[in-house]
Amino acid sequence: MSDLLGINHLTLTTIDLDRLVAYYTGLLGAELAFERAATSSEPRFAVVDVGGNDHLMIVETGMSAPSAPSAPSAPPADSDLDPPSSRPPGPPEPAAAQATGPLRTPDPHSPLGPHGPHGPPDPLAPLDPVGRAGWGLRVATYAELCEVRERILDAGLPAGPIETLPTQWTMTVRDPDGRPVDVRAHRDRGATA
Repeated sequence: MSDLLGINHLTLTTIDLDRLVAYYTGLLGAELAFERAATSSEPRFAVVDVGGNDHLMIVETGMSAPSAPSAPSAPPADSDLDPPSSRPPGPPEPAAAQATGPLRTPDPHSPLGPHGPHGPPDPLAPLDPVGRAGWGLRVATYAELCEVRERILDAGLPAGPIETLPTQWTMTVRDPDGRPVDVRAHRDRGATA
């Protein structure tokens, strides 16, 4: 059996391919590897090289991602799930998650506007309410991480503070579709900024 070498690509969906490609190439420094027009059977997509033989495949969809329902629905009649009233109470939802709601892709055709009933993402809301983004990108040095942060802030987009961890510096940003993304630079354990 062969050993894995790493991740080949991560696929993101969006309703605005040009905007998302511009963010990852123009602000984060990735390079457009190639783009393919939509066909009768396949959507338009672009592959962005984020370095180290790693890529983002960004697929343009004609619809937004489904958002969480606003109220729980009754389980199907044959369901093994307990109805909400008989479930033991769980931990409360973090206040940051309550304030920001689920991440969602804007739907430009929604009668409630492109961002649905919750409005556009609040740029001042916590960038990563669960503690860490589900995925991240890497730059070579702390100085490059600072440069990326400044480019994002200069573009009027939110970027979290740079934090120092034992083996890396990290910040969380949001891409134009509202996805939290960690951007990190590895460091020696004894290094300082």
